[in-house]
Amino acid sequence: MKTFTKTLKVSIAVLMCFITGTSFSQVNMTNGSSTTCSSTLFDSGGSGGNYTNSENFTYTYCPATAGDVIQAVFTSFLTESGFDNLAIYDGPNTGFPQIGNYTGATSPGTVAATLANGGCLTFVFTSDGSVTSAGWEALISCITPGGGGGGGPINMTNGSDVTCSGTLFDSGGSGGNYANSENFTYTYCPATAGDVMQAVFTSFLTESGFDNLTIYDGPNSGFPQIGNYTGATSPGTVSATLANGGCLTFVFTSDGSVTSAGWEALISCITPGGGGGGGPINMTNGSSVTCSSTFYDSGGSGAAYNNSENFTYTYCPATAGDVIQAVFANFLTESGFDQLTIYDGPNTGSPIIGTYSGATSPGTVEATLANGGCLTFVFTSDGSVNSTGWEAIISCVVPGSGGGGGGAPTNVTCDIPDPICSGSPIVFTAQANGTTAATANPGNNYDCLFTSPNPSWYYLEISGGGNLAIDITAGSDIDFELWGPFANLAAAVASCNSYGVPIDCSYSIAATEQANAAGALPGEVYVLLVTNYANTVQTITLNDAVASTATTNCNIVLPVELASFTAVEDKEGIQLNWTTLSENNNDYFVVERSIDGKVWSSIGIVDGAGTTSNIQDYNLVDRNAFIGSNYYRLKQFDTDGSVKVYDVINVQKDVNNDLILIPNPAEDIVLVASENEFSVVAITDISGTHVLTKTQNWMKQATIDVAGLKSGVYLVSIQTKYGISTDRLIIR
Repeated sequence: MKTFTKTLKVSIAVLMCFITGTSFSQVNMTNGSSTTCSSTLFDSGGSGGNYTNSENFTYTYCPATAGDVIQAVFTSFLTESGFDNLAIYDGPNTGFPQIGNYTGATSPGTVAATLANGGCLTFVFTSDGSVTSAGWEALISCITPGGGGGGGPINMTNGSDVTCSGTLFDSGGSGGNYANSENFTYTYCPATAGDVMQAVFTSFLTESGFDNLTIYDGPNSGFPQIGNYTGATSPGTVSATLANGGCLTFVFTSDGSVTSAGWEALISCITPGGGGGGGPINMTNGSSVTCSSTFYDSGGSGAAYNNSENFTYTYCPATAGDVIQAVFANFLTESGFDQLTIYDGPNTGSPIIGTYSGATSPGTVEATLANGGCLTFVFTSDGSVNSTGWEAIISCVVPGSGGGGGGAPTNVTCDIPDPICSGSPIVFTAQANGTTAATANPGNNYDCLFTSPNPSWYYLEISGGGNLAIDITAGSDIDFELWGPFANLAAAVASCNSYGVPIDCSYSIAATEQANAAGALPGEVYVLLVTNYANTVQTITLNDAVASTATTNCNIVLPVELASFTAVEDKEGIQLNWTTLSENNNDYFVVERSIDGKVWSSIGIVDGAGTTSNIQDYNLVDRNAFIGSNYYRLKQFDTDGSVKVYDVINVQKDVNNDLILIPNPAEDIVLVASENEFSVVAITDISGTHVLTKTQNWMKQATIDVAGLKSGVYLVSIQTKYGISTDRLIIR
């Protein structure tokens, strides 16, 4: 009995020591404390469950490293709003200052203790007697006050870092190969509250098909996969989303034979929508929080997507109160087999906006604020036949403002028809629950149309005689009528409300129709009515049919008469200027930039002047142009969602405007300076091998000792908050 009692006391003492003094890799909310620098704090339900009713728990974390403080990065948070609360205190107990009290979906984000109060954080959670929720997950770590976390170069291993500056190499480091049979996971989380992690890969090479780097948008591999990369397919620039905590998780595996040079990635923090995370996206699994992007199929700007794809990508707005808008400039998939489905919300559980296949473009699609302002895209392709896919301009708009394009048609009566022509397809969003044509214009003969809901009116003018055929495509049931010929537009408008029997009409249940007029003559005008019988918001496309032998006058639909478009470099950046002589229903311009003239990304949106015959001057400054050649083009968006792309222009950016090396040529010490603050300096030889890397706090200059480098030509690169700048350095 004495032996048992003594053993029991020792066991309790050991257990109490473990509870109060050492590191937990995971803690489900309870009463207790830990002295650690690595842990995950969940609500009492753990990773997969809800907390319970009537809880009242207090847990304290204190740093295991002297001089450091505890930091908590919340990757998820949801409680019963107003009733179940998490209070956080800056100190070892509740007698210290309260940092905040959090409830509902109001996440604490990133919270750090102060050294003055001991570096500890105390968490107090209380729940009432009814309704529970998913709770939270928080990554616990130690940071040096004001130091931004760990930082510095990391050779791939198992671990994590809370930082805003670093370089991630494969396990072989800057100059060596990774090893066989590796399986490593490393996570970066932002040291700055409200920021997200960005990784810019400056080099990437693994054994193709066997050694893989997988990147996840979150603090572990349970979060959405951004992509899986192998061979020479570099991840490029990858950014986390704030919705998943702002962290990036990297998982690398290699097989038992053949290694390679691996990779180098520059790690930094960016503000979502503030210049990072917004560039071009080729369809993959992932998400972005941004207000500026160009969204392509997986083949990018110039190639087709692949067979057997199944990808899901979500865009959410970086600006509170805005919603995501996608304007499709082009769209083509294998009809009936390869489909793009768009959801109004952050996942596929949200309402479906539409499913699009073949040449049926989504046109302009806008999220609703009620569902979070996000758009989710799901693309699937079968095992044979692919096509050129799509290009969509992603932006944020104020709900109901029309944002910069598309929206409901304004041509809802026959006295204000919109023009259409061959070679200029019209894509518009048909609304639901609108008036009928028979109500708005009751004097017309609607012939086969027993009902005429949600009307849109168009006209066209024949330039070359022949048989006219117009394809009308949508996702659900639509109908049409075609009247004519009229001597001119004035005669057509004057006859509005007294149109006789149409020359063609369809009241079928089909989502694809074709309007025909045999023997059309030059100068004749025809009026087309399209009705949205399905009474659901959907995209409708009008285009010249293959069978059509008549041609139409496109001068009637010219939205903008562009006089000039120029690009000139000055001290502020690249000054882009353009002038229009006249505008007709011009909603806005999108300015796009490319480094090669093939892959384009949006750098700004400029509102148009609507309809005017006065000269209009426009300007946009590109302060983040590439070193060397920059290609620019204008995309003009009409109020009905149609798009015109203008010719490309090119301008050179002086390399010395962004990066200065003094002296150059050099022998021992080089001063690296820039107009923008930078955190990483990397030097490679002409073969691409990295020979030197220096990390620092964000500053506009750095001193590099190059005395150990052999004579020759090198490339010096810096990582700024706006991207990478590179210049040539000669070592004597």
